[in-house]
Amino acid sequence: SLTPTDRGVRLALALAAFAAYVATAAPGPSWLDSGELAAAGATLGVAHPPGHPLWTLLAWAAAQLPAGSLAFRITVLGAGFGAWAAALLYELALRTAAMAEPASPTPSPRHRVAAAVVTLATALAAPMWLQAVRPEVYTLQVALTLAATVQAVRWLASPLPRPNAAPLKIALLVGLAAANHHLLIVF
Repeated sequence: SLTPTDRGVRLALALAAFAAYVATAAPGPSWLDSGELAAAGATLGVAHPPGHPLWTLLAWAAAQLPAGSLAFRITVLGAGFGAWAAALLYELALRTAAMAEPASPTPSPRHRVAAAVVTLATALAAPMWLQAVRPEVYTLQVALTLAATVQAVRWLASPLPRPNAAPLKIALLVGLAAANHHLLIVF
């Protein structure tokens, strides 16, 4: 389990990523698939294959909010998923750093700093940023994939006998990711 300090750092990193994404979000439809995906979400339509049914439902819900342009509202949804991904990446980096040193099973200050640097570098890198500032399905995919991975790492780190619910949570997250973009979950 994360310490209260680690939970606070995780939240601060997620809020920082979210603020950066929203501050630089496209005010309306952007390039590539974003216009098509915003339209599909706003009308509960079908986007290009694979259709992205989970993202479309979530985008429809975001489109119902009464603030900003339609595309901006859906972009904020993607920014939120990007922020969630940042929080998950911090936890994953922190846990795997601690697991890499069996003599020190709990995270050290240098593990925390390294995890925060990895999180910020990834969240603010151009590929992630580009997906989080326009209507797009990829931040949801990254967040769901990281959530499944974090669940797996938590489960592997838990004492024997391991809890039975964790594999079910992992399967649910993988299934949701498949409902978003079935090809990417394979990768």
